[in-house]
Amino acid sequence: MFPQVENAGNVYETQTFTGGSSSGAAAATNLMHCWYKPLGCRFVAINIIGSGGGGGGGFTRAASAAGGGGGGGGSGAIARGIFLADQLPDRLYVLTPNGGIGASGSGVAGGAGGRTYISVIEGSIAAGALLLISGAADAGGGGAGTGAAVGAAGSAGTIATAALAQFSAIAISWAAVAGVTGAAGGAVAGAVGGAAAANAPVTGGGGGGGTTSADFSGGAVSAGLVLPAIVGGLSGAPSGNSGIFTPKPWDSTGGSGGAGINATAGGRGGDASFSSGGGGGGAGTTGGGGGNGGAGIAIITAF
Repeated sequence: MFPQVENAGNVYETQTFTGGSSSGAAAATNLMHCWYKPLGCRFVAINIIGSGGGGGGGFTRAASAAGGGGGGGGSGAIARGIFLADQLPDRLYVLTPNGGIGASGSGVAGGAGGRTYISVIEGSIAAGALLLISGAADAGGGGAGTGAAVGAAGSAGTIATAALAQFSAIAISWAAVAGVTGAAGGAVAGAVGGAAAANAPVTGGGGGGGTTSADFSGGAVSAGLVLPAIVGGLSGAPSGNSGIFTPKPWDSTGGSGGAGINATAGGRGGDASFSSGGGGGGAGTTGGGGGNGGAGIAIITAF
């Protein structure tokens, strides 16, 4: 919690909530945080993002055999609204799930992300209790690489609708934005993992490298105008790199993909930062696991 600051007679307070008691799409089992309305505020601005999907596993195969890299997880979707404070209850309930779990290894897809909820009723995520919901569907985990196919890109969290959060109708204004897909794994004939596209404020995860008789890098997360590129795993350092975050401007990235390694184990995908997708694992004599998706987040400012 940030400290309360008096500014020209008006309250200004920002609180950030993130993470939960369970991962991904198991929203009903997550504990809710409580937000209390500060005295004297006139407006409340809420920004929420769902959690990202985990990366898929790279394929386990014999040296010089074909194997696809795991796919990167998708990012959570975004919703935001501005409300009159006197139309809100004194307490709101905030559910922010952890990210989808990255694949444990070969043949395993990454776990789905979850959605972030702002409810007026403790313990309820029914549409009739919700002020905001981050999306209509959870971010998808990356697919597992096989001996015949690459791991599919994790799907993006889809855009929220007013029907899914009925109290969004009392907002002065509100908006919803879809998430971002992850990148596919590298080809079974041997290829660098797919690069996750640069995007703000969240990205998908990079794909794991595929391999036959050579080593191939994991997929990068492309550079944006604010954050630099995150390189994928390499033959000398096969694990993918973790996502990065900056608070001003608020920007988060997914993890990069693990390298595909011919004669030894493939690299693990990198873990994501807030709400972004985990990197896919690289193919190898033991397929690399996927990185974890980033936790969902809610930022509530009273003023």
